[in-house]
Amino acid sequence: MTLDVAKRLKPLLEKAGYRVKLTRETDRRFSNNPAVDLQMRADFANDAGADLFVGIHFNAVEPRDAPRVTGTETYVLPPPGVLSTADERADTMTNRTYPGNRHDAANVLLGAHLHRRFIAGLGQSDRGYKRARFAVLRFVECPAVLIEAAYLSNDTEAAKVGTAAFRQKVAEAIAQGIGDYAAQIAALRAPPPANTK
Repeated sequence: MTLDVAKRLKPLLEKAGYRVKLTRETDRRFSNNPAVDLQMRADFANDAGADLFVGIHFNAVEPRDAPRVTGTETYVLPPPGVLSTADERADTMTNRTYPGNRHDAANVLLGAHLHRRFIAGLGQSDRGYKRARFAVLRFVECPAVLIEAAYLSNDTEAAKVGTAAFRQKVAEAIAQGIGDYAAQIAALRAPPPANTK
């Protein structure tokens, strides 16, 4: 389902003038080791010289929690010294600086724009705009965000994710959020107006 969203997103972004590379084109893993899988995704983006990285995910919780846990979450990398929302306690990674921290300000902007579009466009409950030191966010060398669009462990949300219409809405929300982010970055980089007296 995440691959389907990515394949729906790609032409939307290409139509807007972006060059898009997917970490995979078919329903396969990079390897049998999920930890390597995540590092390889960051390496893929870095090797491609990416200007932006978007991780598309669907979430799940333990069966005992599944009926009550629904919604959308958006994650960006916390700056050094800031606690991860996912852990809520200091650990060995808290005070370290990672390659992704070079883009802390851009990460915040990207995450905020994507989260806003997700909440407005999907009709999902808002589980929060959060910070976490996930591998793809730590090691990618460009602004990055990880999106958890819905909970597959919840039967109602899984049924929505199972529809092409919902997955199209997810792709459109991502494209709109990226467009909003790009417009804000362009405005921030615009030269100041000429001083006319």
